[in-house]
Amino acid sequence: MNDNLKKFLGGIVSAAIVAIGIYGNYLPLRKSQLYISSSREAYNARTLADFEKAISPALDASSPIGQSELVRNVATTVMGVIANSSDNTPLVDASLKYILAYYDPLIARGTGLSFEQDLYILGLIYQRAYLKTQNPKYLESSLFYYKEGYARGPERPQFLYGLFDAYRLAGDAGNVDMIMGQILKEWPGDDAAKNAYTQFKNKVQEMNR
Repeated sequence: MNDNLKKFLGGIVSAAIVAIGIYGNYLPLRKSQLYISSSREAYNARTLADFEKAISPALDASSPIGQSELVRNVATTVMGVIANSSDNTPLVDASLKYILAYYDPLIARGTGLSFEQDLYILGLIYQRAYLKTQNPKYLESSLFYYKEGYARGPERPQFLYGLFDAYRLAGDAGNVDMIMGQILKEWPGDDAAKNAYTQFKNKVQEMNR
């Protein structure tokens, strides 16, 4: 091997090592640093626009790892925005639109270490959006993600309880009965679920009188 070829190959190897270092170490570190600083600014946000302006740089930062974790963290914050929106439908709609722009690409992959958790978070976000707006499309979406999560992880209780809540909101007595049966099979001593079920059945009976 001549000297020129050795130098050429050495240059390629060196460049690869630098690229791996940037891609695998620097970019995730930079993204986490951006999120820390962005979170401080977002904490003082007075409007959704202020929040988006503060947090978007971290979400948009390129990194081979960390995006799904960051999106989940921001989604939790967005849930808080929705829960405290004072029945402000435009704010709820805008909040959902913002976080879904980042969540949709993750869900489209159909896999991931915490994919089931992502499905649960989306089900919960939509459920809370429905409670604030009474938009039936949001409840349909909530049920969709709970069902998807349950199909992938039937042993995970959050999907059973999510379906229990969503079906009660939908007034779907048949599915409430079915889910309640599964809950009692797994956790026969769950008095809170039993009480919620009794209240739901009493409400249905009153409506049918």
